[in-house]
Amino acid sequence: MPGSTDIHELIRQLRSPKSEKRASAAKRLRKQRHAAAGPALLDALQEEVKDPRTWKAQFEMILALGELHHEPALTFLWELAKLHTPHTIRYTALGDAIVRLTSKGSADVGSLFELAARKNFSLIGGALNAMSELRLVPSDDDIRRILQIAEDPQAEVEHHGYPNDRTGVRLPVALAAAGWPQEIVKPFLERCLAIPDQGLQLAAKNSLKGKYTKWASL
Repeated sequence: MPGSTDIHELIRQLRSPKSEKRASAAKRLRKQRHAAAGPALLDALQEEVKDPRTWKAQFEMILALGELHHEPALTFLWELAKLHTPHTIRYTALGDAIVRLTSKGSADVGSLFELAARKNFSLIGGALNAMSELRLVPSDDDIRRILQIAEDPQAEVEHHGYPNDRTGVRLPVALAAAGWPQEIVKPFLERCLAIPDQGLQLAAKNSLKGKYTKWASL
């Protein structure tokens, strides 16, 4: 891969004394899809979580374990999901990674509902992000349950990116809905259009046409 860094060098950087370098190495291992780095990433994460200040490195390592599909990490990630952290971004990464590691087919969202039962909307938001990026198409009944989660009023209270943000966890659901039955998702998407957020409105408009929206365009 042009411009890629040797996997062994990136693995060495996971042990750098500087957390910024550890975070960068994990991100590059994920972007370059070095699946063989899974064991080293898991070892590094188990050390990293001992220092609550290094949330960025933890975030990147967790995402990498999910995207590289390192299944041996799953037990540890579930354990982390139970622990309190003031850095909610770690929950977001955990939700994302757990769904990636547990979904066994294009309709499998079982772990999403396990995470949703915890009523932690950072976890839920991450799980929905993975569902969207994987373009999962759940059963009709599961889609209805997901729409209810997306419109839970508490999500707007707990999960926001800017002042007066009303999107909650709707965006990844609106993105995923492009591949879901219109008769089920149309009312939800039309309600999304009424929320003053350009990214959510774009996703809803495209999904109403059955067209997937790229995250990068939001």
